[in-house]
Amino acid sequence: MARKKKSNKRTAQTDKNQVKTEVVEAEDANLSETKDSDIEKSTSVDHKDKDGTVPEKQQPAKEDVVLDRSTAKRQKRKSSHPQAPESDSPDSKRQRISTAAASQTTNKRQSNRTSQNSKQTSRRQLRSRIKKSSELQQSTASFTKDKKDVSESKTKTKRKLTEKSSAGDCDQAPSTAVDTDIAMKKEIKHEAVSAQTTTKDARKLVGAHCSIAGGLHKAVEEAVAMGGQAFGLFLRSQRSWASKPLDPKAADKFKASCKEHGFPPNSILPHGSYLMNCGSPNPETLKKSRESLLEELQRCEALGLTLYNFHPGSTCGEISVEQCLDSIADAINWAHQHTKFVITVVENMSCQGNTVGGRFEELKGIIDRVKDKSRIGICLDTCHAFAAGYDLSSKQGFEKFMSDFDTIVGFQYLKAMHLNDSKGGVGCHLDRHENIGKGKIGLGGFRRVMAEPRFDGIPMILETPLGDYAAEIKALNGLVQ
Repeated sequence: MARKKKSNKRTAQTDKNQVKTEVVEAEDANLSETKDSDIEKSTSVDHKDKDGTVPEKQQPAKEDVVLDRSTAKRQKRKSSHPQAPESDSPDSKRQRISTAAASQTTNKRQSNRTSQNSKQTSRRQLRSRIKKSSELQQSTASFTKDKKDVSESKTKTKRKLTEKSSAGDCDQAPSTAVDTDIAMKKEIKHEAVSAQTTTKDARKLVGAHCSIAGGLHKAVEEAVAMGGQAFGLFLRSQRSWASKPLDPKAADKFKASCKEHGFPPNSILPHGSYLMNCGSPNPETLKKSRESLLEELQRCEALGLTLYNFHPGSTCGEISVEQCLDSIADAINWAHQHTKFVITVVENMSCQGNTVGGRFEELKGIIDRVKDKSRIGICLDTCHAFAAGYDLSSKQGFEKFMSDFDTIVGFQYLKAMHLNDSKGGVGCHLDRHENIGKGKIGLGGFRRVMAEPRFDGIPMILETPLGDYAAEIKALNGLVQ
């Protein structure tokens, strides 16, 4: 019954639509006939020949005009009354369903990724907390162990002192409680220094001499830029004896920069003025040299530096080598009296002219004359040693160089090195530096230097002709990898 009613409704609707269509077509036909008659009249007036007839080619076809007008009318009516959109096809529905499913899958994947990332972050945070907790426990255990070691050291020292006292050793045993305390402090300090020596940094601290143009801190920045583990520098202008006092703000900036970039004092090697000659026979030059030595040691202490390197001096051909060594050592002792802790590091020379320090015996002569042996050291320059007669380019020559230094001077006094190739041949006595690998020593010689464990943990400073220090540092480090 319901189907019958629906069928009747569809039939009635179809009849209505057919009636509307017939009415519209009748109106279109009437309109077309009216306009056709108007066109015929207009054409007959405007397009007559001289004899009053209209040419056949200009007469419009009545059927075409009626068709065009009817079509235009229908298009106008369709544009003003748009049809309802057609119902979706099965393909369109399937596409929408597929798109929705893909979107749902993508959202689910993103949700899973977010969840996984959150879990990974949580795991990382947990591992970080566990690591920090472990480090804290290790630090606490280390602190407890150190505290226990100090306590045991004090007990051991006190026992030693008591044994000395009970044995009746009046010369060595402390007579009062104050003396006992002083002796204990000395013993503990000695043990601390020994421990520091045994845990010496095993790395090769290779760097270069850096410029202080623009401020002392600029040398630190240059050392960082070239990838150095150490660096050398002048503490003031080298062109004159006189110099401006050290600005405290500049000193603080330098120390802060060293701390920021990880340069401890034992990796920095200041170089003394080339004007200095602490062994000069000229009284005026000697006076200026001594004052310059003292002033630069004071600068080192203000900057927190522990090493100071300088050339020993020259006889100028007017005094003996022994007199020259006496004068140099006297200047060092005088400067030590007015400073606290900086180590004066004397450099070996090339035996050029009247300079002293080219022979290891001369360096040992200066050390023997210095009173405070804890504040005197040696800097070995490879170019100077080669020019003085040690053939560092050969294995045999390198071994003799090391053996002689150990026998005559002692490696306990080695505090620094200058790494320079030599333009001159072995034993030429000429102080002519060359870039690493381009001189007479060659890469083979520097490979032996870099492989030598007794050169570990001391500043090794390049003083080669201006070039690419970064490349030379990298090349030297590559010799031991």
